Amino acid sequence: MYLASPLTNQTVRVRRQNKRVRQAVIEEFQRCRNAFFEVYDPADYTQPGSSHSPKEVYRIDYRNTITSDLIFLHINSPSIGLGIEAQLACDAGIPRIIAYPKSQPVSRMLMGIPALDLGFIDYSDIRDLHSQLSSILPQIA
Repeated sequence: MYLASPLTNQTVRVRRQNKRVRQAVIEEFQRCRNAFFEVYDPADYTQPGSSHSPKEVYRIDYRNTITSDLIFLHINSPSIGLGIEAQLACDAGIPRIIAYPKSQPVSRMLMGIPALDLGFIDYSDIRDLHSQLSSILPQIA
């Protein structure tokens, strides 16, 4: 599973929140009893400040996006990279789950990408995210 979330232009508060969400998502995918999910999170490899050149970041994240079985899009703020990953996944036929805080507007263009949607999670807090994700993962797996 490819975990896409904004990594650039984040305030300290949003960066911390995003990290908590990514950890919650990883925990739920690891707990899923119906399937083994290996999670690739670019924040662990090609995050801003890493030693990778822009071309290396693209090659690494491109490869991991198009070879994943599922893409999880976490939308907590505007981000250019996430839309690129969403379209790459769509072009490769990768199904998606989209998660976002209830207060976060989501781009109509992103929502309109003709991908196989496995779920939309509009959560109020981390507990709600855990709950919703744990209820849909067994069906997906």
